[in-house]
Amino acid sequence: MGESLLTVSALTSYLKYKFNQDPYLQKVTVQGEVTNFRRRNGHQYFSIKDSQASIDIVMFASRFAKIPFELETGMSVVITGKVDIYSRTGSYNLNAETLQLAGQGALHQRFLQIKEKLSAEGLFDFSKKTLPKYPKTIAVATSASGSVIHDIIRTINQRWPLTNIVLYPTVVQGQEAAVSIEKQLLEIQRCHEDYDLVIVGRGGGSYEDLFCFNEERVVRAAAQLTLPLITSVGHQTDRTLIDEVADYSAATPTMAAQKAVPDKEEARLQLLQWQTRLNKSMNNKLEIKQAQLVQLKNSYIFTNPEKLYGYQALQLEQSILSLKNAVQLIYQRNKEQFQTKNTQLQANNPCAQLQMAQLTLQQGQLQLNRTINDRIKNLTQQWQLMANSLQQLNPESILQRGYTYVTYQHKLIDSAQVLTTLSTASIHFKDGVVDVTINKGENDG
Repeated sequence: MGESLLTVSALTSYLKYKFNQDPYLQKVTVQGEVTNFRRRNGHQYFSIKDSQASIDIVMFASRFAKIPFELETGMSVVITGKVDIYSRTGSYNLNAETLQLAGQGALHQRFLQIKEKLSAEGLFDFSKKTLPKYPKTIAVATSASGSVIHDIIRTINQRWPLTNIVLYPTVVQGQEAAVSIEKQLLEIQRCHEDYDLVIVGRGGGSYEDLFCFNEERVVRAAAQLTLPLITSVGHQTDRTLIDEVADYSAATPTMAAQKAVPDKEEARLQLLQWQTRLNKSMNNKLEIKQAQLVQLKNSYIFTNPEKLYGYQALQLEQSILSLKNAVQLIYQRNKEQFQTKNTQLQANNPCAQLQMAQLTLQQGQLQLNRTINDRIKNLTQQWQLMANSLQQLNPESILQRGYTYVTYQHKLIDSAQVLTTLSTASIHFKDGVVDVTINKGENDG
């Protein structure tokens, strides 16, 4: 065979080279249905197919992380990337650079995912707040330069000029819109005591223009409002997620303003109707009361009033007589009891007993005084006798008669034997004391 032989690797390398040299394969855009998708931590490998063929897709982690929705099998997607050959197996694949949903694209898928997430949390399951019938102040979050605020102001001033309007200038389109809307809604909630109602809105626009009202942060801020909320985003056929948490969703800003305030003409007509009904009701009640008054005037209570209280007057007289008899009986019974107790009290009057006791006391005091005086007299006589006896026995009295007595060391000496030679003794006279020294002689017999 004259043909040259190629190895498998040489053939695949050549094909890879040809793919790389073909400018049409460097960047292609393909639409198909996702198959065999399995989420991985790193790079993603799956396929897309149509009714007749399929192609493997490789998407590196850094690019896959930029997809703004969750990729799932069965989705119809549009992928842009480079066609390449995997040398090891000789199969070709599409190295994806971007991926978006077919049709409405990634935004719609993001819308569905946000709605599913918030719905699972129960954010859309709430009791709608009642709109105030006569709001005094309304907070409006919308663009300061758009036609929405002018439509709202004009409509409210025409319908109910008593209502004040406070504008919260808001970016309602573009990358800054979601942050701006959230910020203004949070500010309104912070000052919620100053308002009765909130209107959030913007005019028409594309799906992309209105998508800021589908952002999760905007929907959550709207759901946290304690004030009634009216939304008017886009046209009548548009429906955003902020409408799902509103208490009322209007098709246009004008309709939102109409829903927010009453119509002064309707209110005037209503007042006239109420006035007519009130006058009619008052006249009917007046006629009924007048008929009742005539009936009362003709009743026997007013024509013969004595019949109303005659029987009661008789009963009153009988009751008064019975009361007098009862009082007299009680008085007589108490009088008799008093006389009996008074007689007993006189019989046991302590005054007589006190007088007898006082007489006995006086007699006793006299007898006691006599006894005490006699006793004092007897004791005085005894004392006098004893004093005379004591005076006779007093050594000082003996000295007056010429006698003396001797003491030694302040003790009375009654025997010469007590004294020794050269002892110093004291001799007591009636007029003084003399100290002497004893020169002892012989004892008497």
